Amino acid sequence: PGMDGEQTDCGGLVLPGLVRARRAVQRGDRHPPGPDRLLCSVMDFYPAQIQVRWLQGQQELSEHVVATDVVANGDWTYQLLVLLETPPRRGLSYTCQVEHVSLEQPLRQRWATGRDW
Repeated sequence: PGMDGEQTDCGGLVLPGLVRARRAVQRGDRHPPGPDRLLCSVMDFYPAQIQVRWLQGQQELSEHVVATDVVANGDWTYQLLVLLETPPRRGLSYTCQVEHVSLEQPLRQRWATGRDW
């Protein structure tokens, strides 16, 4: 099974525009802003099984990565936030990589310090 190249349509959904990598800045009323964090938000996907990774260049970051539980939106779709809890270093590129049954290949959203700093 699966050797003939045919794919089964599982009714999965992840739209590229619904994956965002951005800076998450903590702001206090009278305190200086906390260190920058990078947040990857994956919205409105189905089914719920999903894998989201942060990469620095081509290397997967396993430390300082915190994910929320997958949250049901109430319309059969789900959302997930994955936070990189270490300040991005200038001159390096960071990528949020999403793997899901609806994607033929991993979906990547790049965040470059040189452009968005």
